[in-house]
Amino acid sequence: MSLPSATILTTSSAKHHAHLVSLGANHCFERSAQDDTSAIKAATSDGAGVDAILDAVSATADQPAVFSALNSIGPKIYVQVFSGLKVEVPAGINSTIVMGRQVFDAESGMQAMARLESLLESWKYRLPVKVEVVGKGMVPLSREWI
Repeated sequence: MSLPSATILTTSSAKHHAHLVSLGANHCFERSAQDDTSAIKAATSDGAGVDAILDAVSATADQPAVFSALNSIGPKIYVQVFSGLKVEVPAGINSTIVMGRQVFDAESGMQAMARLESLLESWKYRLPVKVEVVGKGMVPLSREWI
């Protein structure tokens, strides 16, 4: 929603592809594409590669070849969601590690939960797990997407 013109490419096992597309991914690749990134690069608008990698599961710890998917003349951004795994980031890549609680330190971050609630209620944001409304809250039904 923040970058509506962004192309979102994902890697996962095939059983998750339809779900990732339903969440907004433009194209899904098998995890093996992280080892040979030619297909990922080919899916970018100019074939040069991606500007950023958001690593939600520290996949680069085991598959560092995915860094070659970054556009050599782009901003080369790598964001790792903290998992406790050490990732060796090649020189020249702008790397950041984030944790969920950091959102509260950002400008207007204290309104994050109220805004998220509003986005969820309006269906402008969909959680990546199936949920069921129970009473006045939501309960995840499955964590199969991980």
